[in-house]
Amino acid sequence: MFFLLAACSTEVELPSIYEEGLTVEAIIEKDKTPRVYLTTSLPLVGNEDLDLVRAIEGNAKVEISDGTISEIATFDADNSRYPSRYYRFDTVVGEEGKVYQLKITVGGVLYESETSIPLQPNIVSVTSVGVPGKEHNYNFKLVFKNSEIAQYYKIFIKLAHRSKYDEVDTFLVNNELFTTDEYEVYIDYLFINDEGYEQSKLYKDYWHDIKIVAISKEEHLFWKAIKGDDTGNLIGAPKLSHEVQTNITNNAFGYFGGTNELVFRARVK
Repeated sequence: MFFLLAACSTEVELPSIYEEGLTVEAIIEKDKTPRVYLTTSLPLVGNEDLDLVRAIEGNAKVEISDGTISEIATFDADNSRYPSRYYRFDTVVGEEGKVYQLKITVGGVLYESETSIPLQPNIVSVTSVGVPGKEHNYNFKLVFKNSEIAQYYKIFIKLAHRSKYDEVDTFLVNNELFTTDEYEVYIDYLFINDEGYEQSKLYKDYWHDIKIVAISKEEHLFWKAIKGDDTGNLIGAPKLSHEVQTNITNNAFGYFGGTNELVFRARVK
């Protein structure tokens, strides 16, 4: 997630990475219809307090095909997030094993990409563990079943009674360096308390919802380049869009990615 902070000024200077051409966030989840968000010269996720509506690209022709069905999207509203407008599909649905082609035509330029739906994450077990030397701090230990196929994930968490997921500190995970049948990933959920110290938001005896989203390698590389540091701030991030991995032609900034998520509930004991 990107944060643009403006203190006393109404002018926000954006890094040059956001000043070049079309920005694309195109997602197709298993068993769901695709969503395509288009903006010009701005990050994929903005700050709702800023006037970014004018940067939404609403004059594009957006088409997705699965090799059998081809559908042209309808421009629609999504007031739950920014960008608050997107291209909606009603017929094409994400399925494992299919390859999807994306075509975006805007300003006389054709942008193309393709993706597929990855396999759902395979979790063997999840347990809560204390952090040595830090009282009342906990991690969840996730044990993944490994695969000969390269696998890439994003991980989110929330307290069970809340509606909004947050990224965990170990947001991006992959199995590229693991050769064993199973591998462990430790996730935490931290905030800075009033004394300025890190404190866990994993509370003892509380239930937490964990969402693991399988993503494409292209999306993994995109977010790995964008994140910059563990907090999601732009410190150390690339300054030019051509330094960021993309799987969309004609130098579009962004990605087209298939996803397949697993959601489960666990309690800190």
